[in-house]
Amino acid sequence: MRISTLSNIIFLTSEAQKQFEKISKLLREISSGKRRDLYSSEPEKVEDLVSVKWNISKIQQYDDNIKFAKGILLTEDDILGKVYDTLVTVKEKLIEAANAHSESAYDTLRQTLRELKNRLWQYANTRVGDFYIFGGDKYTSQPYYDSNGYYSGGSEFSIKVAENDSVALFLDGSQAFGSGSSSVFEVIQKAINHITNTKEIEQAIGEIENYLAKVDTVRAKVGANGQKLEKYSLTYSELLDNLKKRQTDLEGVDIDGAISDYQLANTTYRAILSVLAKENNQSSILLKYF
Repeated sequence: MRISTLSNIIFLTSEAQKQFEKISKLLREISSGKRRDLYSSEPEKVEDLVSVKWNISKIQQYDDNIKFAKGILLTEDDILGKVYDTLVTVKEKLIEAANAHSESAYDTLRQTLRELKNRLWQYANTRVGDFYIFGGDKYTSQPYYDSNGYYSGGSEFSIKVAENDSVALFLDGSQAFGSGSSSVFEVIQKAINHITNTKEIEQAIGEIENYLAKVDTVRAKVGANGQKLEKYSLTYSELLDNLKKRQTDLEGVDIDGAISDYQLANTTYRAILSVLAKENNQSSILLKYF
């Protein structure tokens, strides 16, 4: 083989390899819709792209927190509504007790109040998955160990929904049910124990009215947090759309242009292979490259 022929083969082989790599790169870009050479071809855009991706990740996390929080708040609002209705019934039964005169009536009221107390206890220990919604920052621990109301919760547990903003997710149960000897459960139990004592019953009625006001306050707070989440959710939806569009603008491929480049590269590649085959006195060497 002449030196000139060997030189041509080496040159053509190198050019064929370059075209093959170009074709492969373009095929990956066309299939993924993303440019493969942004970091080398337009390094000035890299910092912008990194910032966009970081902001997308951050906002997506806030958005995920909001979606989770919405479900918890809906449950809390529903349960607090049921707690309020149950307390209204407790108050009605206590009023009946204040006006009762027969032992059979007292016995019936005792049983009804026990049932209402147990219902409130179940509400106080409501779980969503493994989380107690009234467990505060001890949300994996049952806040009320028995119907007598031994409280085990702590302060509220909040979840971050913006750079400088959070919402209370798991509530401090004492805000709605009290704790220890001053819990709503103890108030009802004391009324049961002194069902015939009008003075004790009247005092219990006043304490239940206080708990109704507490539940109203907590429920209003839950509602306000729910409205806040809705506003953030709308804002983040728009922000994510804009950021993802910006990301596409930075790293996206001009598909029409990429297809045109691919066709040109493929034609050039096959032409080089054809010439290379002639230099080798072969009919085809395509199989060496596919």
